[in-house]
Amino acid sequence: MQSRFTNNAQEALNYASRCAGRLKQGYVGTEHILAGLVKEQEGVAHRVLSDNGLQLQQILDMIQELIAFENGTGLKEREGYSPRAKKILEEAHRQAARFGQKETGTEHILLAMIREGENVAVRLMNTMGINLQKVYVETLVARMILEDGAAPGDTVLISLEQGELAASVK
Repeated sequence: MQSRFTNNAQEALNYASRCAGRLKQGYVGTEHILAGLVKEQEGVAHRVLSDNGLQLQQILDMIQELIAFENGTGLKEREGYSPRAKKILEEAHRQAARFGQKETGTEHILLAMIREGENVAVRLMNTMGINLQKVYVETLVARMILEDGAAPGDTVLISLEQGELAASVK
């Protein structure tokens, strides 16, 4: 599954796997992927999440306090992802394709995570007071600037198309 990801996204997913292992959890969930997106230093998701006050240690503390098992492991999927995490990664690939990208980046994973809305990562961000709508829009704008050649100062229009937010440069 990871061969379709950018280097930054692969790094985030690799960290997510190591994070789950350190916490003695036998699955990689959306909470671990969120930690990976913040830990990876170069991707769009890291910049947007960090700019919105999300810190790696805060995420790890919440996972440890609210989710981590004392002496056990969770359900393990074929590749180690929870069913919800796997669904989000598949949606991230669809997001990348929708934007005409051959590889799935950290921004696509974050957009898919927020869009799905019913996962542990979203619950953690809500608990931390993160404005998910703001993060979603900022991720779209950052993606436009970095991937579509928009320059700072260009007008980036955010619109609602068929029930989904879309961004375009003008």
